[in-house]
Amino acid sequence: DLHLRHVLVDDGSLAGVIDWGDCCTGDPSIDLQVVWSMLPVEGREAFFAEYGAVDEGVQNRARVLALGLCSMLAI
Repeated sequence: DLHLRHVLVDDGSLAGVIDWGDCCTGDPSIDLQVVWSMLPVEGREAFFAEYGAVDEGVQNRARVLALGLCSMLAI
């Protein structure tokens, strides 16, 4: 469940990450949802250039998880 409330920022730069409870639970979409919830389009392209290819099913699940998490956090 890596999302914006688990990222520490110092002067605009990533300083750390807290609460790794759900990371690496077996479905990469759980880890990759942060790509759609925190990165701009240009950042996503750069991320996947380094990370590598991800199949469409994983990408779709990650997008849905990002939407759900961001919606819950907005309340």
